[in-house]
Amino acid sequence: MVAKWWWWWLRRSRGGGDGGGVVVVVMLINAGITTQLLLSLFKIEGIVHYGIAGNANPSLNIGDVTIPQYWSHTGLWNWQGLKLQGCLNSTTCLSKTPKVTTVLRGTSASIYLDNAAYRGFIYRKFNISPVDMESAAVALICLQQRLPFITIRALSDLAGGGSAQSNEASTFTSLAANNSVTVVVEFINNLIIR
Repeated sequence: MVAKWWWWWLRRSRGGGDGGGVVVVVMLINAGITTQLLLSLFKIEGIVHYGIAGNANPSLNIGDVTIPQYWSHTGLWNWQGLKLQGCLNSTTCLSKTPKVTTVLRGTSASIYLDNAAYRGFIYRKFNISPVDMESAAVALICLQQRLPFITIRALSDLAGGGSAQSNEASTFTSLAANNSVTVVVEFINNLIIR
């Protein structure tokens, strides 16, 4: 199936051809209200929420893409062999090749987490890996509406600093965003095939 994409206020797209579905991409600050609005106005079959996130898990690296199991069951998806971007250019590369991995938990807050002590606390106490500012709002609305939901978050930095990479977030945001989109496109392609 070949998808035709139209871009307007909410970046809405329709699948073409043989009964293709509708995909709505939400990238607004108030993700919960936006998700509820979309569910009220359109017939939505599921939500794919993606982006970049800080990292609270010291065993994960910048550029890795996380899929928290706390928000979705992803055990049926095979991410082995998906090549992710590891270099910004010929001189700026990550020390480890990024990978796609499922993690137990992610968390959201209304702040940009830039505190190493707090990052360590939420990882030790709650086993948190990605830290973002919207996924919990989208998850709440999807839970209330009994709608399938998955969050895909590429790690842009070690929240609060402290890794070997210097100036992480400002340097690696574009790399993380590209890796997130790579995984989302692969995920949607797998949905279309099934």
